[in-house]
Amino acid sequence: MTMTSSRIAVFTGRFGSGKTEIAINCAVDLAGQGLVPLLIDLDIVTPYFRTRDKAQDLESLGVEVIAPYPVGQHIHIPAINPQIRGAIEQCERPVGWLSLDERDNDLAAFLSYLVAAIHNVFPGACPATLGLSRALQMPPSDYVAATLANEMASLPEAFVLVLDDYHSICLEAIHRLLAALLHDLPRQVHLVLACRTDPPFPLSSLRAGRQMLDIRAKDLRFSLDEMQAFLEQSGQRPPIVRGSLQLVVGGSPSGASTCGNPD
Repeated sequence: MTMTSSRIAVFTGRFGSGKTEIAINCAVDLAGQGLVPLLIDLDIVTPYFRTRDKAQDLESLGVEVIAPYPVGQHIHIPAINPQIRGAIEQCERPVGWLSLDERDNDLAAFLSYLVAAIHNVFPGACPATLGLSRALQMPPSDYVAATLANEMASLPEAFVLVLDDYHSICLEAIHRLLAALLHDLPRQVHLVLACRTDPPFPLSSLRAGRQMLDIRAKDLRFSLDEMQAFLEQSGQRPPIVRGSLQLVVGGSPSGASTCGNPD
């Protein structure tokens, strides 16, 4: 079975459909790949086969299990263990951050800075890639990307790599490098691109394969009610003409803060 790169997978179905068996097999498979999967048991009503019944066996295989409390676990009430919310919202992955600008449109320099960002999380990682960045003649982008992907795949844990202001990059060689890296990106690496324009990558195929989470400016804008609540909670004077304020600041929280308290 092929799993997507999404951090959370939800298995649903009627009783007896085999969803629990599928979830267990997927979790055990991920544990076998060196990851640490967390299996959440939401079967709080029907006492059929449940993961909690095999919790000890699963934990011996490297799978952590969260289940309803033992007391009252068969009562038909919407009582869900609060650990579940924490597991969904929590992100303990280390983060490597690279802020870019127009001066970074040099392949060797970009590659060395990229490795330096990874070094902030894993000191001394990716030595072969760092060596390529210092070579007198840079190898083809596909070779560099494959070397970097192989070295990142051998890192001890999952991490997030952020490339901030990627719209500053216009060098085609860097775009080719990132495109090749995306094609073979190890599953424990989560690449975040923060940019004002779409990067020249095959975004449609990434979306189709559910390999990309696309957050646009419209997703970050406040609605009228959210903007009003934000200003009131921050102790600022709410605007008299709410619609006019949203039109002026475009739903921006920082813009709303400035306009909401002009004094």
